[in-house]
Amino acid sequence: MRFSYLIGLLILFRIGLLIYFVVIGGDYMYPDSPMYIELASNLLENHVFSMSPTPPYVPHVFRTPGYPAFLAAFQYFGLENSYWIVLAQELIYAVTIAIFYYFGKGLFDKNIIRGGLIFLLLDPSGFAYPKILLTEVLFLPFLILGILLIGHYLKQNNTRYLLVAGLVMGLGAIVRPGIIYLPLVIAITLIAFDFRNKKKWLHAGMLVLVFTIIFSPWLIRNYYHFGKVFTSGIQSYTIANYHVPMVWELFKGLPQSKSQAIVHNKINLQIKQQEKQLGRPLSRVEFFLTQQSVAVKELAKMPAAYGIAFLYGIMKTMNGPNIIELYDILEINVDRPRLFQVISEKGYAGIFHYFLNIDFLFLLNSIITILMTGLALLGAFKIVKSKNCFLWIMMLANFYFISTPGPMGEARFRFPIGVFWFIQAYLGWRWLAALTIQWHQTYLLKTEKYS
Repeated sequence: MRFSYLIGLLILFRIGLLIYFVVIGGDYMYPDSPMYIELASNLLENHVFSMSPTPPYVPHVFRTPGYPAFLAAFQYFGLENSYWIVLAQELIYAVTIAIFYYFGKGLFDKNIIRGGLIFLLLDPSGFAYPKILLTEVLFLPFLILGILLIGHYLKQNNTRYLLVAGLVMGLGAIVRPGIIYLPLVIAITLIAFDFRNKKKWLHAGMLVLVFTIIFSPWLIRNYYHFGKVFTSGIQSYTIANYHVPMVWELFKGLPQSKSQAIVHNKINLQIKQQEKQLGRPLSRVEFFLTQQSVAVKELAKMPAAYGIAFLYGIMKTMNGPNIIELYDILEINVDRPRLFQVISEKGYAGIFHYFLNIDFLFLLNSIITILMTGLALLGAFKIVKSKNCFLWIMMLANFYFISTPGPMGEARFRFPIGVFWFIQAYLGWRWLAALTIQWHQTYLLKTEKYS
């Protein structure tokens, strides 16, 4: 009963923050938001997925159409005020919490489910992203439901759950293509846990096949327009504009803006050479592939540096204080000094200066996030020792999304698997507690023996 009251209070708190957001006139637009809105308008008005509002329409391959179609639905019904979209995203987040509870309670014990519900209701990202015009919240239920359905497939040995999981994740890929390799990771894990079982090979293939069929219209469309099976230009753009410049910034001492300019010059030179050979301008897909090729060649010259930068980015993603997004959408101005900058300016005394002057909630969020990272890494050891296929899949999904931004290191990419990251940390906490109790009992026995 007390737990029900707690959940009720947290829900009321969420509603209160939503009302406050509306009252202050919050209309938080992320840098990517205008592109989604423009795509949605063109999709509705001209029935084409293109950034060009007038003919000739150029087929768009940088973003997938899931979220623009979602926004276009609001425009179609005349609900163009962003508050309607925010309300819908809040409801989607609430549905996601219900999905976690309904499908998770058959896979996890009561304490984990209760902890997961509290986490979802209190996670700063869960407050912030429903109020931002981004793919995050629309993608969330597809990922969480897909992974939980895999768990039910393993528990009940019912392929129906597996097939629906493939369908759900395929729909999720249309919203956010970053998930595209996860079904393959899951399939490999299923096979690795029961290598000699031919049915597992068949089931793993079915998962990948269903996912591919659901996602294939987007791939076929791109092949029709460009003659190549192409997913999205985001990966090419990110590697060229962020991965290479960040590696150069860390290991060559070049400012990121200067590094980006150098990379762009190399890409433009390569594009001109290819266009001269072909006798025509490159298509958008050819441009992205060239962009990626140049960037990968540059990274290949510094493999060790890239590996270090990649690990650095993963640590940033795991430990990034996600309360920053919440402060931004609620228009709360807080001084957030950079720890290393303060230390370099004031020496070791800067550490005390940093913690004395930092916002309390920001500090608390940072401590909790870092603590969760440590416990989640312990949880990974626990999961490896347990040899539980579903927990392995959950753990691999966690590291899959955390590693997605690479050297960029954005906490935003941790958001979709936040509740599973919490569960992994909780398992780490239980393992640590069990080891502590075992050590204490052993110590007492030794003390009694020698006394």
